Amino acid sequence: MPGHSPQLAAKLSQVHSLLERGLHAQARPLVQRLAQQHPSEPAVAALASLTHYHLAELTQAIYHAKRLVSLAPGSAEAHATLAGLFIAERRTDEALECLRAAAALAPSDPSIPLRAAQALADAHRFCAALAQTDAALAIGPATPPLLSLRATCLLNLGRIEESVTLLRAALASDPGSAEIASQLALALNYAPGATPAEVRDAHLAYARLLDSAGLPRLTPPPRGPSRPRVGILSPDLRTHSVAFFLLPWLRHRDSAAMDLHAYYTNRHADGLTGTIRSHCTRWRDMGNRSDDAIARAISEDSLDLLIDLSGHTAGHSLGVMHRRPARAQATYLGYPNTTGLAEVDFRIVDAITDPPGEADSRCAESLVRLHPCFLCFEPPADAPPVSPPPNLRGAGITFGSFNAAPKINDHVLSVWALLLSRVPGSKLLLKAVHYSEPEARDLLRARFARAGGDPASLEVAPPTRSQAEHLALYSRVDVALDPFPYHGTTTTLEALWMGVPVVTLAGRVHASRVGVSILSAAGLADLVATDPESYIALAVSLAADSARLGSLRMSLRPALTSGPLCDAKTFASRFDEVLLTLVRRAGPIGAPA
Repeated sequence: MPGHSPQLAAKLSQVHSLLERGLHAQARPLVQRLAQQHPSEPAVAALASLTHYHLAELTQAIYHAKRLVSLAPGSAEAHATLAGLFIAERRTDEALECLRAAAALAPSDPSIPLRAAQALADAHRFCAALAQTDAALAIGPATPPLLSLRATCLLNLGRIEESVTLLRAALASDPGSAEIASQLALALNYAPGATPAEVRDAHLAYARLLDSAGLPRLTPPPRGPSRPRVGILSPDLRTHSVAFFLLPWLRHRDSAAMDLHAYYTNRHADGLTGTIRSHCTRWRDMGNRSDDAIARAISEDSLDLLIDLSGHTAGHSLGVMHRRPARAQATYLGYPNTTGLAEVDFRIVDAITDPPGEADSRCAESLVRLHPCFLCFEPPADAPPVSPPPNLRGAGITFGSFNAAPKINDHVLSVWALLLSRVPGSKLLLKAVHYSEPEARDLLRARFARAGGDPASLEVAPPTRSQAEHLALYSRVDVALDPFPYHGTTTTLEALWMGVPVVTLAGRVHASRVGVSILSAAGLADLVATDPESYIALAVSLAADSARLGSLRMSLRPALTSGPLCDAKTFASRFDEVLLTLVRRAGPIGAPA
């Protein structure tokens, strides 16, 4: 390496070689000795930071990156390296400070605003992130990572059509990009104009790209007679909706019936992570591992069934599923559509979200239907008491939706604007984590106005500090509105728990039928509409029926508590039986796949 003695260059090269082969633990003692022997060498500090990063030792990685900046203050890459570690730690403001220093040193480097965009997007500051992608495009080429991040920002600002158009263009320019293909498949779930066949084809196209990559298939080693081994694979075993819906099964599953292995693919953990871990037979942290390394670890554990919990959502591991590390594989809960992968044998749904017939033809997996609903709801422990409907307190009718911004497309806004025009004096309260920026709230108001709504009738609430505060906001809502074509799940159940009825519009695919399943299980099938006009009519009728609103306000929570949606023990028993059935369908336990 230029500028280094032959001996140091050889040692640096040795560490690089170990890192490239994924032998991070073996690299650690070598790089630690180098750091002691060459404390003033920037290349050593950089390599030490990289090694600790690969080992998920971020505190040490940041220490060495700070040393790198002090040793090479004029290096834009040094500042950017430290910024990247702050981004991984979600220390957004510190990351942006480093990136400002890097941009001053290298104003024509488009990777710097791209990293700033990523930091801002991770912090749900999507307007600012989008502006940084503009800055990157102004000084550099439209690379796939840049277009991907820009599409993510557009999607999270509710600009669905723009996001889909950009992803199509990105895929046309880089047709071999499985990452872009996966992102397009995800985005099409939100697009009101996308047909079921179009969405299916996008998922199958992603699978073909993985097939063409020639990824290795793994064969789990046989093992002796033992209990079935079931694995869960997810980046969301933390404070996340997937974890919330997983908990009822974990708490009440028959631990004697099967061993449960968890493969957690996120670097970040919290208290809920620890709770989930306590219910597992074996836990593996995989947050800094490649798909190949994760797949090999799973294969070594000789699983009978591996369950993917993320589909095409952020941080997914479909590349792991494609390598087929378990004897049988399934997908469940975290994604409202097919994975597209032939290697995923089963998809666990219910008969309402995915009615037999047409739904089966749209999936690469065999559909396994759980009765009466595919999920179970564990009521939040810190939920405040139910309050009377606001209209009975003289506040007028307030409609509300606390769903994520990507679900609030322009067609939904136009329907909601028409609804408000038919209920004089009514208001609409929207809330999501995506509205943390004033600019994002202003953008939503402008979109509502273009959709025919009166901006004065719309309130956009920023994120609250706690779940209790979030749930307390339902005290201001008379009727909750489910978006379409992508329904709410957590939001629908939380609204019902707080005594707020939800009106939904049934569609043809899982994403647009989750609300139908939940309301049917809650005994509220009469609040399911079949078209936008009947959706408006249902909401208008409900808003005008003060007696029913008052009755529902007080009866919904007890009804949920005594109904199937909160019957965790029965749900866990049914889910256990489904999993054991899938294991049996894969053949003798422990046999080769």
